[in-house]
Amino acid sequence: MGNYPRIGIMVAKKSFRKRILQLYQKYCPEDLGLQLCAFTPDAVSVKKRTVTVLLPTKNGWKEKTVSPPAVVYNCYYNKTAKEINLFKIMGKDKIFNTVTFFNKWRVSSFLAQSEYSSYLPETFMYKSSLLPDYLEAWKLLFLKPVYGNKGRHVYRLEQKENSEIYISTHSLPPRYICRQNEDSRQKLQNVLPSKKYIMQRGIESSKLDNCFFDLRFLVQKNISGNWQVSVAACRLAYESYFNTSAFQGIYVAENFLPKIKGQAGTFLLEQLKEISIGVAKVLDRRLGLLGELSVDFILDENNRPWIIEVNGKPQKSIYKDLEAIPQKQLIFQKPLEYAYYLSQLSST
Repeated sequence: MGNYPRIGIMVAKKSFRKRILQLYQKYCPEDLGLQLCAFTPDAVSVKKRTVTVLLPTKNGWKEKTVSPPAVVYNCYYNKTAKEINLFKIMGKDKIFNTVTFFNKWRVSSFLAQSEYSSYLPETFMYKSSLLPDYLEAWKLLFLKPVYGNKGRHVYRLEQKENSEIYISTHSLPPRYICRQNEDSRQKLQNVLPSKKYIMQRGIESSKLDNCFFDLRFLVQKNISGNWQVSVAACRLAYESYFNTSAFQGIYVAENFLPKIKGQAGTFLLEQLKEISIGVAKVLDRRLGLLGELSVDFILDENNRPWIIEVNGKPQKSIYKDLEAIPQKQLIFQKPLEYAYYLSQLSST
């Protein structure tokens, strides 16, 4: 491949290497001349300063031990940069998506110190002693694991007018009910997994045909190293479900928002794009070098946007059935373009 830059894609398991290479080869811009390879974290030898990778060749797939790639695109689900041994031999300016499994409390704290704080629901670390007071004040709150995804182990707590507390998971019908004089803290102690949780003020979300929806903005760096929104989509939950991870439909936000919100929808779309790019810039500075993330919003009944989630490893498979995305291939192409951009920068 001559002097073409070798781009490494780090994945969790050896069995993932061929599949991810086939996917990204399909969208790799030919004019960049990139040589793609894939490897797992344990394939790195710090002592020998080598990496054992899977490479595509004219004669099929070949496993080979080579010097570290010019740039690494991290697709491994990791909580800290310490989990990536390559930092010891490559430094931090040629590996992007340094952290992909975001800590919700850290993300919330960073954004709370930024100009985007007004778009965040009030958030605190969960302490059972604080629960009754916040529930009494807010009437609706969510408990979310500090490390969690796809709405797993998220609890929705709603205090009714008769002081009963409904505790729900995924859908509105309560899984547990705390009657008057029952202690919700004791109930939760018996059902919460042994994880750290954040406690977040619940927002009364706007609905479509009695169904909750959220808006997901996929933000990626381009070949110039600048953040751009690649896709804006709406996920419509099943009726009575507040968890939009299991959705009945996904739609292009450019079509969806103006349709349900009229002219205000067009303004909202541009506002949300701006916020998403701003959020990406904040976390890029605070978490380490990033190349992509997704920001999830809901709209309250007054069309005010609220950030409810930021994902460090965006789930791209949700877009496969999404119609009317112009140049859908850019979802996979952008990380490779950004990798090329990094390969052309001189190390400092």
